[in-house]
Amino acid sequence: MVSRHDNPPLLIEWLVILVFAGTALVLVVNVSDGTILKPAILYLVTALLAAVSLSRSLEAGEFRANLSRMHLAFLAYIVLAAVSLLKAQNLKLGATAFIELVCYFALFAACAELSTDRGARERLVRSFIAVSLLAGLAGVLQLYLASSPFGSYIPKERGTVSTFGNVTYFAGFLAPMLPIVASRIMTGRRVRQRILLGLLMMLMTYMLITTEARSGWAGAIAGIVTLILLSSRSGKTKWMMLGSLLAIGLVLIIGFPQMVHQRLLATFETGPASSVTRRLYFYRGAWSAFLDSPVIGQGLGNFTLFLPKFREPDYWLARSEDIVAHAHNEFLELLSETGAAGFIALMAILYQYGRSVARGLKTPDGNDRICLAAFASGIVAILVDNLASMNLRTVPVAVAFWMIAGLSLRNEGCKTFSFAISLPPSFRALRFAPYLAFGLFLVWYVPRVWNSYSAQRFALEGALLRFQNKGPESSVKYAQALRHDPDLAEIRLYLAAELAHESLYREARKNIDTILMRYPYYPKARFVLAISAFETGDTDAALRSIHDEMKIENSPQTLYYASYMEERAGHRDRECGDLTTLLLNAVRGASTDFAAEAIDGLDGACGRGDSARDKAGLIAGVRRTFAGDVKLLVAIGGFYEQSGMLAEAESTFTQALALRPGDSQIMHRLTHLGRIVNGRNRGN
Repeated sequence: MVSRHDNPPLLIEWLVILVFAGTALVLVVNVSDGTILKPAILYLVTALLAAVSLSRSLEAGEFRANLSRMHLAFLAYIVLAAVSLLKAQNLKLGATAFIELVCYFALFAACAELSTDRGARERLVRSFIAVSLLAGLAGVLQLYLASSPFGSYIPKERGTVSTFGNVTYFAGFLAPMLPIVASRIMTGRRVRQRILLGLLMMLMTYMLITTEARSGWAGAIAGIVTLILLSSRSGKTKWMMLGSLLAIGLVLIIGFPQMVHQRLLATFETGPASSVTRRLYFYRGAWSAFLDSPVIGQGLGNFTLFLPKFREPDYWLARSEDIVAHAHNEFLELLSETGAAGFIALMAILYQYGRSVARGLKTPDGNDRICLAAFASGIVAILVDNLASMNLRTVPVAVAFWMIAGLSLRNEGCKTFSFAISLPPSFRALRFAPYLAFGLFLVWYVPRVWNSYSAQRFALEGALLRFQNKGPESSVKYAQALRHDPDLAEIRLYLAAELAHESLYREARKNIDTILMRYPYYPKARFVLAISAFETGDTDAALRSIHDEMKIENSPQTLYYASYMEERAGHRDRECGDLTTLLLNAVRGASTDFAAEAIDGLDGACGRGDSARDKAGLIAGVRRTFAGDVKLLVAIGGFYEQSGMLAEAESTFTQALALRPGDSQIMHRLTHLGRIVNGRNRGN
């Protein structure tokens, strides 16, 4: 944004390309999170970009800036995001998100400056195409290796991840790149060039389909349709292009029937474990967080921290993960984190962008209009994708978004705001100071990146040992990971759970206390804390912790252990309530976890006679829901027997025996039950 000359230096252009290529293509193997270097690349290269710009300004003897209304809206967005940190409970998370936002502004400003140079603009578009090609080839290599003898060494994913670490991230990158590649086919002068670009587009489309990411599909379709509508002024041409797009879509559906049909049908599933139901928990939690602080939100970057506070505790019914990093809807996440203030600022950015594109599309140059239409289509693709994904919170997609937005401003006809600050001649001697500062930053930051890498490597080794049921060995690896990065809350929770399993309860409590200092609503943390407190004789602390945990999540495991603690403390009414809730949730979520144990304890907790009969309707519902589960049927039969409902007990045991003929335990229970019935009959 600040330059000595009218045309920005070539170094800035190559630094921008380096950010784009590095964040998209660099992936680390043999670690828990293969994307750990992507933010580091963003920070380092944008810091160097800032150093170059500042050095040139010092050499020129003045600071100059030319700001559009979109620049000002972006700066307002940054300021309001900073204000939201007043509510943030974890300032480190907030600071990280804020720094990323500043980096994106630097890239946006650099691309806005580069957009005035046709040659630079052309080279940046070529970099988009080159990186898309390399990412596509990496995806092909992944698919090939997965089907080769080396397939056992390739991580099994739902779809293709390429160099992005996740199928959704890869799809989020491909969606905006497709209309850009398509625009080059439309403007290409050579047949050979068009053919090669057509082959690349086919490769990218195939990769996008193999990701099985529906939001990415929707984003790509929206982007291509937008390109068709904006690139041509002829209605006939638009209809021909839309018809061609429809034909291509039908071919793809026919070519990939099972994959496409399954994913599309899953969109309309509304069962308790459907992806739609799972995301509704995220959406409702984000909306509740916004309503709790509607002006400035809960704090930029703190979504993963505050969501458990506002999410319904029965989210596990949808088979949802405990820790959710993002809302899978950019606008809801923005509202929850930065409130209405941040949301309005982003809407102002998009509004100014739309005005800029509308003016630019009036150009008489057809190729220039198609190029601008492609950029606008890429923005549309990302926004549509992020209605049901989190890709704008991933570094590669966010970098692409703000680069494309900056490159689109070359035709802006809106009013701009310019200023210049003259510097004393002596300041020219400081022109190398920015590079020195960058060097110091490098010396400080690179060891931290290495620590993050080491922590993720040990975390992966610990996870592999944990899956092999090698608890003590996994604890050693987890402890090593935390020595390199103490902020890995999930790893610390695993370590605490393993320490509790090894009866090292005091050490487990120390680790949980550390987690709760940074993440006060971390799911499962208070569960481990309650177990540790209970086993060390601190019953009151255990009950407080388990009750607080049930406000965050009321999974079967939590409810069962809560009932056990209540029983040991003599609170039978609470024990009865916990077991009842467990069984009600079992029916709602079709989950058998701890259901048999709950039924076994229900009679003692809720009493016999009339109290037990009051639960007969609930037990009957469990029996209907799990009519094929022998273990549950045996437990239900035992409940009926203890409650004196002998006819129901006999029919339940008979039902279980029909599922498992010849089972000696069930036959013994039936024989014993028959003796009781005969004894009663003789007594009468």
